[in-house]
Amino acid sequence: MKKFLFVFFLLTTAYFAQAQELWTSFETETLLTRKISVDATAEARWQQFDKPLKTIFGELGVSYKIIKPLSIGVSYRFAQRNREQGFFTVHSFATRLAYRYRIGNFRIQYRNKFETDKDTYIKDEEDLRWHFTDRNRIKISYYKKATLLSPSVFIESFNEISAQEAFSLSELRYGVGLDFMLYRGYSIGIGGVVKQEFGSKTEFTYAATLALVKEF
Repeated sequence: MKKFLFVFFLLTTAYFAQAQELWTSFETETLLTRKISVDATAEARWQQFDKPLKTIFGELGVSYKIIKPLSIGVSYRFAQRNREQGFFTVHSFATRLAYRYRIGNFRIQYRNKFETDKDTYIKDEEDLRWHFTDRNRIKISYYKKATLLSPSVFIESFNEISAQEAFSLSELRYGVGLDFMLYRGYSIGIGGVVKQEFGSKTEFTYAATLALVKEF
């Protein structure tokens, strides 16, 4: 297992160095009661390592645990996206359904996120409407307390919902990550994401991720 973790670390850092974009974030989650939790994320996405900001956003969510592996929640995101004319605001609201299951040292997580957003950048008539997206993500991670390391892989689909085409696959994301467990609920994660956008001039985008996480 130590050799596997070392190889996974080398692959992740090699991808990190070659990525086209850099996504940095701070994430935190705390329990208010035995069933209710609050999570928050602040993230900045850079077009490339040597170029200005592409997107910055903050997201706040509340979740309710129905039974031990299953929870539902809502969230709001306030984002600023960099366009040719400057930064424009995007408001996003979402409902979430999450399922977590543990098999030995492996953790399987599924999340459905139904999202609606409104962009204040107006380019054509379509931009005046709210946009709806159904997101589905499956993540598999491994964690053994003695190693203090947690490798993971995930895949996420983005399905646009519109009057013209009820349900169409618009984007896929594939990712790997390696989390370093620190002390007092802190961890640092590095990873890589391949973003495949259908119908876009640039079909594939490669992003490196760097996250600081705190759990209360």
